[in-house]
Amino acid sequence: MNGTNVNALKNSKLFSGLSNVQIKDILRDIPFEIIEYQKSDIICSPENFEKRIGIILTGKLQVSRFDKTRKFTMNVLKKSDCFGMAVLFNDNNRFDATITAKTKGKVLYLTEGELSKIFAKNSLVAQNYIGIMSERIAFLSKRLSILSHPSPNDRIEVYLSEIAADENGIVQIDTSLSALCVDLNIARATLYRYLSDENSDYTLIENGKIRRKE
Repeated sequence: MNGTNVNALKNSKLFSGLSNVQIKDILRDIPFEIIEYQKSDIICSPENFEKRIGIILTGKLQVSRFDKTRKFTMNVLKKSDCFGMAVLFNDNNRFDATITAKTKGKVLYLTEGELSKIFAKNSLVAQNYIGIMSERIAFLSKRLSILSHPSPNDRIEVYLSEIAADENGIVQIDTSLSALCVDLNIARATLYRYLSDENSDYTLIENGKIRRKE
């Protein structure tokens, strides 16, 4: 494995805290797989996925979901980001998103068995894995708490209030407005109506950005 790939792993959450030498030693006897993708290639989808974790070595991937008529971009994954953990070490056989290559790139894959061997070799990797899953559980718990509000406007308000605004009052959401509507289970018209209401605490400005009113 070349130095560029090792550096990508070193900067991932899974291998955080390990040196290049430690990572190379851990993977020496692990039959991991590296796959190169071209732009627009489908990495995985609800109809076609494998139970394994992917770590991006180069390039960017787009995470999307579909309803009956539209495609929503949920997230863009970059170098060192991981995906696929939700289907590992459990009986979950569903993968709800479609991941496509936004640019040309490479992904390293590790199966459950390979991860188990790595955990046995180095407990820090196991701790990192637990930490990632704990963050995921906290995120889902927060989302459920937001969705428990019956009023769409309350859901929007609570979601935005938990994101710190920058010095210009801009609230940096890590998803598209369309995807945000899916997450909050609201119609696009509801979100735009809220953001255009002079009595709301937030407003929509240029480039689809949201600003907290003073």
